[in-house]
Amino acid sequence: MSTSSKKIDSIASSDAVVDYASWKVSHPPALDIFDEIFQKTKGKQIALFLDYDGTLAGIVDDPAEAKMTRKMYQVLRDVANSYPTSIITGRSVMKAKEFLKLENVNVSGSHGLDVQLAQGVGGSQKTIIHQPAAQFLPKIAEILKELHAKTQHINGCIVEDNKFCASVHYRMVTNQSEKETVKDIVKAVLNDFNKKTDNKPMKLSGGKMVLNQRRAEGMDGIGIVVSDTPKETSSMYSLRNPKECNCSTLISPYSDHSPILITSEQDFQRWRRHRFRFENSWFLEPNLFPVIATAWSSHSLQDIVYRLSTSSTALQQWSRARRIDAGNIQKSLEAKLLRCHDLIGSFEQADNEYQSARRELQGYM
Repeated sequence: MSTSSKKIDSIASSDAVVDYASWKVSHPPALDIFDEIFQKTKGKQIALFLDYDGTLAGIVDDPAEAKMTRKMYQVLRDVANSYPTSIITGRSVMKAKEFLKLENVNVSGSHGLDVQLAQGVGGSQKTIIHQPAAQFLPKIAEILKELHAKTQHINGCIVEDNKFCASVHYRMVTNQSEKETVKDIVKAVLNDFNKKTDNKPMKLSGGKMVLNQRRAEGMDGIGIVVSDTPKETSSMYSLRNPKECNCSTLISPYSDHSPILITSEQDFQRWRRHRFRFENSWFLEPNLFPVIATAWSSHSLQDIVYRLSTSSTALQQWSRARRIDAGNIQKSLEAKLLRCHDLIGSFEQADNEYQSARRELQGYM
């Protein structure tokens, strides 16, 4: 990368930091004033409304692989057991429920056009379904069919049927001009459809590398937007990344409700001790058994648990030193290889000069 391009990247990065800092003034980080937010819930019934992609699950290239971590699933399950919890997503209810695997969570799919309330909500023992745009399903099916036909030649483009929402994903499209082509196709299909429609038109909304087409259609809420870039939002508070907030459930010995512990310590800043794992490849190392024998015999007066612990620690240290030695040997061999290439080049040059001088000498004789 040239010096000038580095300067441009640095300036762009600085501008982004300034923009985000300015945006946070009007959307303060929720964790900085969490006590203030919690005070607003006093005397009120708390209900949680959560996004799925980018909040409960990470943003991924393939929308079918957007799965929650095991820890996130456990936290969501426990939270839903304590508070009425709803998921709001652009995906269909069926796909969202496949990811969630929780029966006590309400799901608002297709950006609110496909709502399914869990059993027991409002005293009802049945699952309540609300689909205000059901009459438009045939039209949405037409749009999906046309989008499939016009984008199938573009590698990496995925057209997803989300029932009342047609989603076109182009994150895996590597060619920039083809990404623009996808956008143009979606806009053209939408415009052609709206020209033939007399009533309320379809509308287009965009996320990160996804375009959605959907029908255009006294609660005191506390909105928290999760975004690492400034964006227009009606939410009052912000989180830069879901990992800023570490949420876990605690065991309460006096109640059947589980208290929830929320901390602002980020996962990637926390040191974690890795569980010891024996590698079968170590059996090929001639000095493996001396390491084990030394560690085991040096604590002969201790119990077996302690001796196993010290032996595993000794093996970890030995493995770490072994990796360092292997890295140093690799660097040494790479340096010798480069030196050999240089010598070969010098030899070839010397040989060429020798042959040239020999031909000149033969010309004089």
